[in-house]
Amino acid sequence: MIDIRERIGVWPADRLKISGLYFFLFCGGLWHLLGVFQTVMAVTAGPLLIGLASWLVVETLRQPEVAGERTFRRTFLEWSALVVVSTFFLEWLGVISGVVFGSYQYGEVLRPQLAGVPLAIGFAWLGMLLASSAVIQRFRPSIVRRAPIVQALAIAVVMVLFDAVMEPVAMALDYWQWEGGVVPLHNYAGWFVISLALSWIAIRRRLLLATPLPALAAHAFWAQLLYFVMITVK
Repeated sequence: MIDIRERIGVWPADRLKISGLYFFLFCGGLWHLLGVFQTVMAVTAGPLLIGLASWLVVETLRQPEVAGERTFRRTFLEWSALVVVSTFFLEWLGVISGVVFGSYQYGEVLRPQLAGVPLAIGFAWLGMLLASSAVIQRFRPSIVRRAPIVQALAIAVVMVLFDAVMEPVAMALDYWQWEGGVVPLHNYAGWFVISLALSWIAIRRRLLLATPLPALAAHAFWAQLLYFVMITVK
């Protein structure tokens, strides 16, 4: 396997994609700040989450190091499907029981929904796991050499930090609402445990960190963070 520290740059062809991603999410944040195109933003929120995660999966499979690796491609797609399906199930269980994350309900923005859970939510988990892993791979490459559990812990911490920024904005946008309007610590514990488990599975299969993830994935993390911070300002 290639040394990650030797392969964390940005291919020239990727720069246009990365610039487009920042531009699109910056415009989204600006539209919320100005209060324009709100209907469009609401209708497209769910499909855009699905599209972003799918884009990151495709870009990962297009990496030169894995483009011809059939075993990796198959295993990566299997893990991606596991993330989408398992997190959707856990979110459904969380909504009906309050056990997984605490008591919350999804709003009307993220559509379509099945059994009260947006179909996009599993893709959102997948996209953030890839983005968080890519951030660590580029800014803390030494973690790649650590034990799998240490790598998984690092990804889980980044996931929880992102969620801490996202939660108040998600409520303001009516993605979901917490009982009493307060995000419980239970939620962050749930995020941590689920992120840890799914990351550890991937790392054990050499799917995250051991294989170079696309630069687009790391920038997807920062671009989404910018989007949520802009709305937080409002």
